[in-house]
Amino acid sequence: MIAVTAQATPFPLVPRFQIEGLSGGVLQSLRRGRGSEPVATRPYRRGDSTRTIDWAASARLSAASGDDQFVVREYRAEEAPRVAVVLDLRPEMDLGDPELPWLDKRAAVGAVLEAIGASARQARARLAMAGATAEANGLRWLGENDRPGLPLTLDAPPDALVQTFLALRRRREDLPSGTFVFVVSDFLEPLPAALWSEALARRWDVVPVVVQDPVWEASFPAVGGVLVPVADPRDGSIRAIRLRGGEARRLAAEHEERRAELLLTFQRAGLDSVLAETSSVAGVAAAFARWAAGRQSRRGRW
Repeated sequence: MIAVTAQATPFPLVPRFQIEGLSGGVLQSLRRGRGSEPVATRPYRRGDSTRTIDWAASARLSAASGDDQFVVREYRAEEAPRVAVVLDLRPEMDLGDPELPWLDKRAAVGAVLEAIGASARQARARLAMAGATAEANGLRWLGENDRPGLPLTLDAPPDALVQTFLALRRRREDLPSGTFVFVVSDFLEPLPAALWSEALARRWDVVPVVVQDPVWEASFPAVGGVLVPVADPRDGSIRAIRLRGGEARRLAAEHEERRAELLLTFQRAGLDSVLAETSSVAGVAAAFARWAAGRQSRRGRW
């Protein structure tokens, strides 16, 4: 695995669902236990800690009933979330060259992984990587000091993301309700809507991370009459093509429509996507910060 060396500013993991996490974290859980958010009261039972007694409520109840009554306040436990990163490992995600003036996708994905890794560490989350390669498909939990990275070779088949999702369906015990599932891809071949619906039905907190070049994939430059080198990501071959001005404009319109339709699909499915259009660690961290701020502003409206 290759890990990036630059460090990203962590962004807050703002949950859409109450999580079923691990003890010792900072996010509100489905379970009750030690925490700061009160959720209910009940009569005192033998063995309850006196620290959980609501003395004001107990005094009111005792005065109304004429004898000693004690009320215990219950809190929602604070737990560490689980975070899974589903990686698109097709050769198309290995396009780009740091010496050229367009998006280096490998470096952009590396920056995405650094941002997610830093945020998972801040939330004391357990972090997993999932992705299909030519030889394997599975989920791998990282150690506390491990940093996520990409394989040396991206050689997954065209249906890799679909196969990864199908494999994750069998890992319910590893990915309970509230698990953050960051799906990192260019999504130039959209996933079937049924996969998103099923993931949400499992109450996974799914976040598509769209890694696209803002010039060549989200649109297309005006290169009519210019000889343009085109690379085949699967065999590495390069050929030069010359487009007419009308062809370049048509490609720009098609790509912009494809991008708009992709984002509308996420919106209709109720998914909050992140646009990663740079290989800068700071730029990617800023995109995740905007995602978190948007979620914070919508808390309580889901």
